[in-house]
Amino acid sequence: MVQEAVRVVNVTLTDNAIEPREILVPADYPIKFVVRNLGACRHQLTAEGIPDFSIDVLPGQTRMETFTFTNVGRFLLESKTDSDAQHGLRGELIIQTFI
Repeated sequence: MVQEAVRVVNVTLTDNAIEPREILVPADYPIKFVVRNLGACRHQLTAEGIPDFSIDVLPGQTRMETFTFTNVGRFLLESKTDSDAQHGLRGELIIQTFI
């Protein structure tokens, strides 16, 4: 049996930004998110409309989570930590059938 390669997406969180602000991934493939928190507060990265996508990262820590998305579309990516929306912690997760 051939194991499918996992694609890696690196995300950096600070107390006022998500980088990259736009993330493009294919549907139906495993995607490993490597999320690094360079900020001073805890961040919970979520994607609106994708209830299972949630990555909680403490200050100075890195978390890795793997997801396989089946829904195609554009989803709001944001940190759920208090007042982050005011600081611009928003981005977009774009899931396409083919890349």
